[in-house]
Amino acid sequence: MRLVLLAAVLAIPSIAHAQFEIQDSHSTASFRGIHAIGQGVAWASGTEGTVLRTTDDGKTWQRCATPPDAEKLDFRGIQAFDQNTAIVMSSGKGDLSRLYKTTDACKTWKLVFTNPDKEGFWDAVIGAPDPTHPDTDYSGRVVGDPVDGKFTLLHPFVINLPGFGISKSLKRIRTNENNRQQAPEPLPLPGESLFAASNSSLIELPPYGFAFATGGSIPKPRVISSICYMFGHLGECNTHVSEVPMASGPSAGIFSLAYRTMLEDCPTQAQIEEFRRTNKNLLISEPHCNTRILFVAVGGDYAEHERKIGTAARTEETIKTFREPGDRWQAAQTPPTATAAP
Repeated sequence: MRLVLLAAVLAIPSIAHAQFEIQDSHSTASFRGIHAIGQGVAWASGTEGTVLRTTDDGKTWQRCATPPDAEKLDFRGIQAFDQNTAIVMSSGKGDLSRLYKTTDACKTWKLVFTNPDKEGFWDAVIGAPDPTHPDTDYSGRVVGDPVDGKFTLLHPFVINLPGFGISKSLKRIRTNENNRQQAPEPLPLPGESLFAASNSSLIELPPYGFAFATGGSIPKPRVISSICYMFGHLGECNTHVSEVPMASGPSAGIFSLAYRTMLEDCPTQAQIEEFRRTNKNLLISEPHCNTRILFVAVGGDYAEHERKIGTAARTEETIKTFREPGDRWQAAQTPPTATAAP
């Protein structure tokens, strides 16, 4: 099967030019997950326990060793951290949803976690290893389809405690009565689900937040975000749920989320120095850049590849108002077509 890679994107706020290059994976697998981390390094994952890796911008793709007992797994998501370290996620009912990790350029893999919910289905994973202990330490989040009337939000955590060995846990992200410690959890609507699409239905919102996108047989797809603020040893989390004007239905919804932070009207160093010289009021902050955050959602109906309506939407927020997607989503005026690549 062939892979389509975005070779170059010029990050201009009003105009974006992209050049695509078709590359041959030399594999019969169907690929769903991909993660390019720069400097020529990218990883891809797919059916039949297949994981690929390139370190030369896709000129050559290395077929990785198949993780243990994963010959029939469908690897829908992969997150790489460098050319040697990556987490791969399989999607499937119950224990067919798993996390494997490699630290030796995918020569070997270790099974890190297995889905404990018999009716569960994992859709996306995010996280990072500890660079000081890359062989063991890892902390992240997993999101999956609803189970028992609740979204599946998990916190996989692995740490190497010197003198005590390796400690592993797969905690559920929950909220206590005071809405503290962990992210609040809105309930799913009847017929609402997530899509295991390229591991991008879940994104991080720095410094302590995340957002995930839904779809299914609901009036409109939703984006559910949680931003946490730390006050010393205490943390407070706020959840925001927004409806997005995109296609919905049994095979429709939001497949992918992304955002970009843009700085505008930044003061010069001379202006900052002049402010410091003339202003003696400590309650007035120094001149600073205006910050805009552009959120983009793409998706559609995978059962209707030619459908153009309801395949993309965007919203813009500012740091002064929101750090997460708000309620000002607008459907794309010229939406992309959800046609599969040749």
